[in-house]
Amino acid sequence: MLLLSACADTVTMSKARGERAGFETVAGISRQATGAEAAWLQTPAERQAHAQRVRAIVQGKTISAEQAVQVALLNNPGLQASYADLGMSAADLWETALGPVPSVGISVSGLVSGDVTRSVEGTVASSILDMVTKRSRTRAADLEFRQAQLAAAGETLALAHETRRTWIEAVGAFEAAG
Repeated sequence: MLLLSACADTVTMSKARGERAGFETVAGISRQATGAEAAWLQTPAERQAHAQRVRAIVQGKTISAEQAVQVALLNNPGLQASYADLGMSAADLWETALGPVPSVGISVSGLVSGDVTRSVEGTVASSILDMVTKRSRTRAADLEFRQAQLAAAGETLALAHETRRTWIEAVGAFEAAG
């Protein structure tokens, strides 16, 4: 039982592995539904590179609906926060699947008087509650991870839809004014 409690759930942990764990699913859903690339910007260099890309797309040009969607997906801090939530969920899944850390303790006690009695006690302590609930907690963390993936994908698609709708309204207003 102790050996089993020390073993991590490697299958579940593989889902939460990597800097951008779970984002491949979000990016795939976004690419399939919108044709645009979603990006999880984690470093200043990535943010700078995408800012230059956004400038290159829009500077001095009339942009299409697809370009507007691409710019919105690359340039939205709310999406980046949603992707960060996905990362936190992946970290929670990793920690839960890793399981509790067992501890070993040794204590020495005894009486030193007329009757010399000494005892050496060895204990291996791991939370029994953690061992018993590990499977259900891992399942719950996995569901929360998938929920975070779908929430991030949903926010990405909602932003793409809203951007496309706004672009159509802007083009319609421009044509009506003309």
